[in-house]
Amino acid sequence: MATANSIIVLDDDDEDEAAAQPGPSHPLPNAASPGAEAPSSSEPHGARGSSSSGGKKCYKLENEKLFEEFLELCKMQTADHPEVVPFLYNRQQRAHSLFLASAEFCNILSRVLSRARSRPAKLYVYINELCTVLKAHSAKKKLNLAPAATTSNEPSGNNPPTHLSLDPTNAENTASQS
Repeated sequence: MATANSIIVLDDDDEDEAAAQPGPSHPLPNAASPGAEAPSSSEPHGARGSSSSGGKKCYKLENEKLFEEFLELCKMQTADHPEVVPFLYNRQQRAHSLFLASAEFCNILSRVLSRARSRPAKLYVYINELCTVLKAHSAKKKLNLAPAATTSNEPSGNNPPTHLSLDPTNAENTASQS
């Protein structure tokens, strides 16, 4: 009975302090919510489709702004290597749109940009870091799947490697696979 009285007293205290401390009035429901929210956070498309898309648009715009700032910084400091900025831009264009609109990419861009501003001598290190991240999240063409599906047609299987060698981006991929 003392426990029941304590709970009632706590409830009364919570009602009085609800405006001052909203957190203590909801500790038990929040304890159950993280378990319920964990699956929804791992599956953002199903549970939070419309609400997360608004957030993604915000991150997308912010990420585009941060990336443009980083490119401007690179333009100023890499004038002796004009190929750097187009290379970075191409890497960004190849990256998955979901990653480009993610909080992770926002954090990476913010970190790389602030470090590049504070330590300009290490700009190429930060460019490399950004390129590595963009490459890891790039939309890769499945070159091996197409020839495997046409293994019964050996002549057509010989044609794709000839076509691939003409494309410099695919030549890099085939060279790295060898």
